[in-house]
Amino acid sequence: MKTIFAWLLICECAVAAGLSPGSNVDMGCTASGQALVYNGSAIVCQAPQRPVTTVGALGSCSSSNQGAMMFVTDALAPVALSAVAAGGAVRIGVTCNGTSWIVQ
Repeated sequence: MKTIFAWLLICECAVAAGLSPGSNVDMGCTASGQALVYNGSAIVCQAPQRPVTTVGALGSCSSSNQGAMMFVTDALAPVALSAVAAGGAVRIGVTCNGTSWIVQ
């Protein structure tokens, strides 16, 4: 009985810490792209949220943050899979590929 309780406690903590799968229909997230997220008081289903910033405030892109995803508000004429440029008014997602921030 103690083993089962410990396993349940570990599972509950992992979900609360944001270690849940990206989409989990078995636990109630039925819409595509939703994930279980702990919002500080409850576990809810919602679309993952990316940090919002400007291109100039992205910081460097290197192998240490490869895969990081952000949302920028000032992209200039973005082209998919190309380096993002500042100076525009397009809101779009970007990803660090290990050397530069690219448009998704």
